[in-house]
Amino acid sequence: ARDPGSGETTAYARVRVTVLNANEYKPLFGRRSYAFDVALSSAPGTVVGTVVASDDDKDAVVRYYFNEVNRTAIESGLLVIDVNVGTISVGRDASQEEARVLDATILAFDGSATGRTNATFRL
Repeated sequence: ARDPGSGETTAYARVRVTVLNANEYKPLFGRRSYAFDVALSSAPGTVVGTVVASDDDKDAVVRYYFNEVNRTAIESGLLVIDVNVGTISVGRDASQEEARVLDATILAFDGSATGRTNATFRL
């Protein structure tokens, strides 16, 4: 702005500043790794265990996903994870499975940042 007049002048303006919540933190799991036993006699829906992550961002909503686990076991629905609470359950009849160990990477995602943990499932 320009003021062609002489002397000192003052102008005022109202300014509205909105501070947005930045996603500063990624979800952190309560443990570095988890281990779960899965009985081959478990019925579908049987809870195997729960993974938990926290996020220090205000109003953060954390979602849980399998990133890596024996692909055949996940694709066939042997294990499923509740994206909202991190509960892992048997997804289908496990009685025909052979005893083995499945290693998994589980992700916690808050819409922007991702936390990771490892899990072992002993069938």
